[in-house]
Amino acid sequence: FSAFFQRHYAYVCASVNLLVRDTAVSEDLVQEAFVKFWETKPVLLRDGAAPRYVKRMAINNALMYLRSKKTKEKQLIDFSAGQSASRNPTEEEIFHRESQQKLTTALQQLPQGCREVFMLSRYEQMTYHEIAEQLNISTKTVENQIHKALKILRESLLAMALFYIF
Repeated sequence: FSAFFQRHYAYVCASVNLLVRDTAVSEDLVQEAFVKFWETKPVLLRDGAAPRYVKRMAINNALMYLRSKKTKEKQLIDFSAGQSASRNPTEEEIFHRESQQKLTTALQQLPQGCREVFMLSRYEQMTYHEIAEQLNISTKTVENQIHKALKILRESLLAMALFYIF
């Protein structure tokens, strides 16, 4: 088990860190997955499926962690909103319109092909396979374009938010 752990630990951590984006949390989640694997399925060590099984367990841990984190953040936001003595619907509407405008501006900054793939995925709810068929490109290209779009949007919207705050 020790050799199995050392051989696969870094790879599984890297995979989980793509979701969680926190190295320490990723390591904890992966360690939990390995412990759970050891306690429940040590017989799979002889089978080639063991690394995929542990990776899936770790990713499931990460998804549960993210759901829990999102729930806690929502509760904190709801609590903070409830604490606010005066809610201003006009101010909320202005903020909503400004946010939509910033998103539209950020989307317009995407390269044409990247924007098209992103819009089909997020607004038309198409799968990567459906997008690939419609645009006559590979599924991997769709995946890369979505990743690129999210990276650009994240950077663009963060820059706009920082500008707005300061």
